[in-house]
Amino acid sequence: TISGIIPVLIISEYNYRSSAKSKYQEVLDFVRVKKGSDFLKNIVTYNYTTQVGLVDW
Repeated sequence: TISGIIPVLIISEYNYRSSAKSKYQEVLDFVRVKKGSDFLKNIVTYNYTTQVGLVDW
């Protein structure tokens, strides 16, 4: 197996009126039921905008 790699998700120009953030967690929870609770447990998510750059999502 591969170890030491941190999965990263970068959202480009996230629209704050979108339901993506709540749906993201819902989908991740669903997948973890299928793949196990440790699936993507260390995932890091960021939002990127040209004005601010990378920030925690």
